[in-house]
Amino acid sequence: MTQNMETDQDVIGRRVAERRCVLAMKALLDAAELAHEISVKAFDVEAAELLASRRHGNEARWAAIYLARLVTDETVGAIGEYFGGVSEPTISKTVARVEARRREDRGWDRRLARLAGRLTACGDPAQIS
Repeated sequence: MTQNMETDQDVIGRRVAERRCVLAMKALLDAAELAHEISVKAFDVEAAELLASRRHGNEARWAAIYLARLVTDETVGAIGEYFGGVSEPTISKTVARVEARRREDRGWDRRLARLAGRLTACGDPAQIS
């Protein structure tokens, strides 16, 4: 036997890790899709508008990114991938921009609180199917 051969436990461990990764990505996509759907309806915009990058002042997109970050434990990089390959710093800036506006604008804060409530009312994003 050579050292390059995997043991059964190695194979099982690798498969379990791969499955966890798939489940984590599914949970992210489910939560991000739900945030996307709720934002489309709340802001009365076309779904493609939320995924369109380089659109300044796209409040619906900001809200969807913020909500996706709020309801998942995924990295900003994974959320950026969902929203069309947006960089990590851009996702972080968007979340910070939304949080700052929530502190300054009571109407925006109430709107985001309502949307977040709708998301969390759906239960654990990992359980959404």
